[in-house]
Amino acid sequence: MSDPTYWCEKAGFCRVVREGSIARAARELGTEEETVSSALSRLERAESERLLSRSARGSRPTAAGWNAYQTWR
Repeated sequence: MSDPTYWCEKAGFCRVVREGSIARAARELGTEEETVSSALSRLERAESERLLSRSARGSRPTAAGWNAYQTWR
C-alpha cells in the first residue's frame, strides 16, 4: 500500500506489534484502545489482509502482518 494517508494506521500497527497488545500500544500513543482498534481495522481493510491475531492475551502479527511490519517499521 503506497497511500500516504495510512501512515498513522501503519505507525499504530507497528506499535501494537512492538508492545504485544492494543491496550499497551494505546497507552504508549496516548489514545484510547478503540481509536487504535479502529485504525487497525481500516488498515486491514485497505490491505485486504488480516494483519493481527487478536486474543485476550494480546495481539500477534499474522504472517502477512509480520511481512508488513518488516516493511513499515
